[in-house]
Amino acid sequence: MATDVPTPTATTTTVGVATDFDTDNTYKRSPERLVWNIQKLGLLGEIDHYCGVFWWKQAVASNPAYPQCTVTFSGNWNDQDVVWLHVGGSAIGKTVFGGQDNSNTIARHFANFINAIFDGVWASVAGSVLTITSHSFRSVWQYHVYTELPASNTGTGQAAVTGDLQGGTYGVTWVIDPTQTPVLNRAFRDWNTDFFRLLKANSMTVVCSFSQELVQPPDNPAGGAVWVQRFPDGTAVETATGFGTLNSSQIAFSSGPQNYLGQALAAMAGLMLAAGLTPKLQFGEILWWF
Repeated sequence: MATDVPTPTATTTTVGVATDFDTDNTYKRSPERLVWNIQKLGLLGEIDHYCGVFWWKQAVASNPAYPQCTVTFSGNWNDQDVVWLHVGGSAIGKTVFGGQDNSNTIARHFANFINAIFDGVWASVAGSVLTITSHSFRSVWQYHVYTELPASNTGTGQAAVTGDLQGGTYGVTWVIDPTQTPVLNRAFRDWNTDFFRLLKANSMTVVCSFSQELVQPPDNPAGGAVWVQRFPDGTAVETATGFGTLNSSQIAFSSGPQNYLGQALAAMAGLMLAAGLTPKLQFGEILWWF
């Protein structure tokens, strides 16, 4: 029968729960609901908070190709000449003012116009060359670009389009980017800031651990950046994650991943300290495999 959520029949601080930021029962819940669930279980011992292999890292797309085209303005423009630029179903225009405008100012006009009102594309300009770049590769964001010069133009001005806003790719993989600081991404930092604040307010404690298996590390043995453990035959040591074809890689005991995980642990300790908690960090998860 439907009823209010009952209070626990007993509570204990000698048994705690494990939270895993890779699973739906942690990162897909608000920190408020998660802490409430734990309290309703009555298991109030120290929480083992596992940061996982997926969602805490900063990453960058490998070899993305954004749809892009250029419009080159050239020739002599006379007063009251008009040029139209069509991007998909939208058209924007420019009337030339004699003595003031030239190919460079016309290109700048269109860049400013696009960046002020369009949300599907953005523009940049170098001299008389306007470059238009799409924000997305999805089918609804594919645009045809062309220019229109009315027959009433009296000058020799030209606007030539090269390329089109079609196609593009996100890249094959999203690779960990160790150059970004902080190494913890914004969503992860915000979620855990709330989580730690709530634990402090409820007099609960937590110890945090990071996986020393990483998904899509920036491994490049040929270039000297060794991040992944390998068998004697050179095969990478990987574990199926259960998410499609993604595997996590056991990281090598080299300076790159050591420094990277050191930054992650220090950043996590900073979040705990800022919430008023005593920072507690667990090391050595990779040794479990040996």
